[in-house]
Amino acid sequence: MKTRELMMRIVQSFFTLLVIVTLSGCGQNVFQKEEVVVVSKPQPTTYCYRSLANVDCYEQPVPKEERTLLVPVE
Repeated sequence: MKTRELMMRIVQSFFTLLVIVTLSGCGQNVFQKEEVVVVSKPQPTTYCYRSLANVDCYEQPVPKEERTLLVPVE
């Protein structure tokens, strides 16, 4: 009789554990971090650089003139 009771407890424990594991897959994972999407502002369409006499503007950036770049204008 004791063996039968022990087997019933083992079977009940197994099914209880099975139900818990199965249902835990349905819940939302609280440890999962939210996906963050970084949206950068578009590149400006006009790059203006200060020169000795005036301001020169270009459609593409000029890397060698980066230190004289004025505020980009869209």
